[in-house]
Amino acid sequence: MMLTRIRAGWAGAAVAVFTLCSCGSTVGANSAASTSTAPRTAEASVAALSEKLDPLAFVYAQATETKSFTVTSAASAYSDMTDPVISPFRLLATCLDTTVEPPIAAGDGVALSLNDGEIAVNSSTQIVSPAQRARDDETLRDPRFASCLQQTLVDEVKSAGEPNETVHWGEVGPNTNVRIPPGASARVLFAVPILDNATNQQLAAAVIDVVFLSSGQVEDQLTVTSLSNPANDLMLAATAQVAGKLKQQ
Repeated sequence: MMLTRIRAGWAGAAVAVFTLCSCGSTVGANSAASTSTAPRTAEASVAALSEKLDPLAFVYAQATETKSFTVTSAASAYSDMTDPVISPFRLLATCLDTTVEPPIAAGDGVALSLNDGEIAVNSSTQIVSPAQRARDDETLRDPRFASCLQQTLVDEVKSAGEPNETVHWGEVGPNTNVRIPPGASARVLFAVPILDNATNQQLAAAVIDVVFLSSGQVEDQLTVTSLSNPANDLMLAATAQVAGKLKQQ
């Protein structure tokens, strides 16, 4: 079965629980001027830093653990920051009833596949403002996040059609807690059953494993899809690589 590339530019939207409070004095013209200058200076510094950050510098790259994998898609940067599927935090905005600002820059890493998609790995990265990064961190802690992401990805898989003419997709059970790899902030792992048309018995499963990492103004989502069993060693190695890149900002 060929598992299509499932973008980790993914799901999730910023939770409105986190808010920024801007408190400035309104007494006297000098006071008003001083409180308005600091934010502009901070915004200029953020903008200057953001321009120096290349999203493709933080994506997963082919390494020892994927030496035998085939490159199915080259790494590429996004030109349209308003694309609704550019990040998970925009994709899940409806599910979580939140509003998310577009990233400053974004890109997809190389897509790698083994045995015609039996195992596949790719990552995506967004450069975001500090305020958006804080909201996204809150999103990852939202108790609805995992179920919203799971349902979004299941809908995406099923909308592409059945695996082939002799089998069909089954129903996915509730997401269970999984161990978060070192250097990551969240992980969602689940399996979509593949059932025989004649007997309705499960023959295999499409396993979708998504890890979220972030540091500074950089957010990364790493996705590994596999057939029947999680590719845990691959995910751990890939996570370690991305986490190391994030530390080099």
